[in-house]
Amino acid sequence: MDRLLDTVEIIQEYTNPKLTIAAAIVNGVQKTKRMDHWMSELQGALINLPAPVSLLSPPVQRASFIAEAQESGRGLDTWGTVKARVLHQTYADYLTSILHSIDNGENRNAAEV
Repeated sequence: MDRLLDTVEIIQEYTNPKLTIAAAIVNGVQKTKRMDHWMSELQGALINLPAPVSLLSPPVQRASFIAEAQESGRGLDTWGTVKARVLHQTYADYLTSILHSIDNGENRNAAEV
C-alpha cells in the first residue's frame, strides 16, 4: 500500500498533479483466514486515507487462466471458458462502476476524465 501511494505521489509531482486513486481491486484472492484478515486491514487503510478509496467487491479469486491468457496475448473475453468470460464481465462491471461514479461526482477522490 505504501509503495502504491508513493508511486501516486511521484506521478502527481512529475507528470499529473490531478491523478488520484478512484478505487481498489484485489486480485489473486484465496479463501483463508489470513486473507480475510488482510482484506479487513486493507479496507480500513483505504477508508482512513486523506481521500478515502472504495474497495470494489467481489475480489478477484486466484486463477491460473488469468496469467495464461496474458501470456498468450488474449483477453479473458476470448479465452474460451465460462470462468474467464465471467471474470471479464466482472472487470467490465468494475470499470463501469468507477466511470459512473466519476461522471456523477460520487467519487470525490477521482481525477477528471
